[in-house]
Amino acid sequence: MKQTIRPTLISSILVFLLGSAMATAQPPDATMQDIADWGDQSMMPLLDESQPEIVPTGPVIEEETDGERVFPLMSENPGVCDTCGTPCGADGECALCAIGPCCSVCGGGSCCPPLWYTEHGVRMLARSKPREQVLSQALINLTTFNNRLTNRQMISDIAAGYTMTIGRYLGRDAENRDQFLEFAFWGMNTWTDERRIPGPTDEISFSQEGPRFNTGVLFTGFATNFVGFSWADEQNFEVGSYLNNFELNLRLSPRSRADQLVLQPNGRWQRRCRPGHYCDYQVGLRLMSFDEDFHLYSHSHIAELDSTTGDPTGETLDAEGNYRIRTHNDLFGFQIGFDYAFRSCRWSYGVRAKAGPFLNFSDQLSRVSSTQFAGGVPEPFDDLVDTSANYARNARKNGAAVIAELGFHGTYKIRPTLQLNAGYDLMWVSGLALATEQMRFSENPPSIVNQNGTVYMHGLTLSLEWLW
Repeated sequence: MKQTIRPTLISSILVFLLGSAMATAQPPDATMQDIADWGDQSMMPLLDESQPEIVPTGPVIEEETDGERVFPLMSENPGVCDTCGTPCGADGECALCAIGPCCSVCGGGSCCPPLWYTEHGVRMLARSKPREQVLSQALINLTTFNNRLTNRQMISDIAAGYTMTIGRYLGRDAENRDQFLEFAFWGMNTWTDERRIPGPTDEISFSQEGPRFNTGVLFTGFATNFVGFSWADEQNFEVGSYLNNFELNLRLSPRSRADQLVLQPNGRWQRRCRPGHYCDYQVGLRLMSFDEDFHLYSHSHIAELDSTTGDPTGETLDAEGNYRIRTHNDLFGFQIGFDYAFRSCRWSYGVRAKAGPFLNFSDQLSRVSSTQFAGGVPEPFDDLVDTSANYARNARKNGAAVIAELGFHGTYKIRPTLQLNAGYDLMWVSGLALATEQMRFSENPPSIVNQNGTVYMHGLTLSLEWLW
């Protein structure tokens, strides 16, 4: 009796093991249709190692619609989910997609990067002053010069501009980092200022025996024979700075740990992203344009006075002087940066920085002109007016420059596809040709470009970002 039972038991065990092996084996070149023909969908393996692993997700969320159960994401190809490509359960449900690939609160998550995103907002920047250059002086009691205006008194404080970013998801690399290609523009920041200086008048005599004159007492750095810029009774100054910035960057964003699956009190499961500290990296190209204009207008009115009575004799001299300077700076180069942040489900805050070497293609154009008198110079002013200034100087120079940025930022997700961004940035740009630093108060200045200017900027950025 024992000898009969033993072979029967051994045969049963062998048949069971063989059946189990046949049920779980998958041919190396199995197709989707071959897998679909398998009987037990719950035991179906992955096609290959590249398919994502199925993580237990708890009970499937079901919805009641007119008494019928609605299962999300039913596949047209039996046995495989059309959305995530993973095998479905025996009843045709995809438990993974029932919960969804993204965080149910913020729409993000470890494996749910946006395909596109765009950001639009305003950037308000204040800039530093250039090196000090005296623009106007007043002659006091014909003995002492007092400074009336310098270039450091002219630049306005804050200039508002526009900022925009467009990004596209490229994919995940071998080091489990999401890659994004970003194009960013910010600019249209314009700093302008204008000053008018009405000058006092005084009675002077250029010689003890010569005639007396009533004239203004405002001067520039030009010699006194440049009557349009000397003995002036009025001077106007205008200055403007214009900034635009373009960037093309590759952003590398390491993925976080796998999302958590949280069981709610109602018995449903939800996917939640993990808060933590993260650091993104950037590498790319940058083009910055920084241009400046400067204009000095000076007017002189000199009237001859009777040496005895002091009354005007009717002989007058009116002269005008114009000094214009325009500079262009086009900085092009390579930059690297990082963005370190603590991210929660809906909000984040952190610090960002970028820096790089640049080549500055700069040029400057200077023009000086004064009034030409059609009828000649009145006789009493023969000794006063020696020449009229009329020249233009143009020069170009390519030199090294540096751009460095440091900023603090925070974000808040209003909706899964909409978030509010705010930041405060500090920027340092060296190797610039600034307009007022090109001034040369001489009759025959050299044709050169002073590229030693430095500008420090800081300001607030507010923007809205859309993700889809």
